[in-house]
Amino acid sequence: MSVCSSSETETECGSPYAASNNDSITSSPDSSIASKSNPKKRSADDVDEHKSSHNSMTKFAAAQAFARLMQTVPNKPKKQSIYVRFKAILLQKARDEGHTDIVKNIATVAKEEWNKVKNINVTNAENANLSGNYQHLVDAKAQAERNAVAEEQTYTSEFKSWAERFSPVAVSHLTWQTMEASPNNAVNLKQAVNTVQYMDKDHADVWPNSKDYAVVANALQKAEEELKSFEADAADRDLVHKLRGASDDVLMQHAKEHRTALEQVQELHRVKAQLEKFLKEKGKMDQEKSKQDSRLVYSLMGEISSGLRKQMVYQSGLKYKGKAISFKRTGVSLDVFAQVFGVPAGTKEALIDGPTKSIRYGYLECLGVKVKVTGTGVLTASTKYKIA
Repeated sequence: MSVCSSSETETECGSPYAASNNDSITSSPDSSIASKSNPKKRSADDVDEHKSSHNSMTKFAAAQAFARLMQTVPNKPKKQSIYVRFKAILLQKARDEGHTDIVKNIATVAKEEWNKVKNINVTNAENANLSGNYQHLVDAKAQAERNAVAEEQTYTSEFKSWAERFSPVAVSHLTWQTMEASPNNAVNLKQAVNTVQYMDKDHADVWPNSKDYAVVANALQKAEEELKSFEADAADRDLVHKLRGASDDVLMQHAKEHRTALEQVQELHRVKAQLEKFLKEKGKMDQEKSKQDSRLVYSLMGEISSGLRKQMVYQSGLKYKGKAISFKRTGVSLDVFAQVFGVPAGTKEALIDGPTKSIRYGYLECLGVKVKVTGTGVLTASTKYKIA
């Protein structure tokens, strides 16, 4: 990976990554198309605004610093299980002590030794000093765990320190490339974007927690949007160039494809309009349903009490034997049911204390009212009443 000097061109000073992934950004073979107008050309005010949005690094200084820092990215620790680390420790110890038989059969030996300590919590004080042949195995496992933690901590610390230097440089480099991108040199913007995207993905476990990450993410988003517009422009110019020299058959085929695409767009607009209308109507219905449910929460208990009281009449024998009555109502959701009867959401049964809710008529009263609701919203309240 080379570091570009101030005399090198931007293309020569591209990102250390993704340099070969630039085939989607090409200048048109028809130079007259690219030279007629540059829709991305910025005014002096635009340039001043961009310059004030990042630090005072020059374009070439930012590119040089960006390339240098990409050469010093801290390496991520290897993903190794505690067993693999434990095995490596046993192997190194066997080599140091000259146990060639263990070295030769380390796979078998390590597995056997690991089975002796794999379920032992080496951080437990009770296991700190084990007698016999287990102590060195516990020590090896403890060392393996410490090594894993230490490597992760070292990487995190080194990367955060590196990111503090890299983030402002990345912002400056991305801003310069975004500000000065054109159809003819958008490859430089693409390389910068690809490199920062790679870093963001490869170090997603640490970089978002580092200083200035949000500023980098913002600069990257703007660069991605700019790159997307250039890629679309490049594709349009390439198509124009191809169609200029195309045969009548090719032009006819393209015309048919274009007409089909327009028809599909019109159909999408129609479907979108229908969906928006449906969602608007559904929103009104949901709002009205919410109002009805709110009213029902306050009135349902009264409806049940009134409906049951109307059925309570004096009859002979009520002092010794109760008479069954019931009340039914539709349009009661599980949510309303839960709010009215103070039960967990989704509950379909509840019990009302008759006297407490004033479900009585003169000397007649019902003590327990069993209330049920179905998934379709049908509520049934059933009880027996008798002379109190």
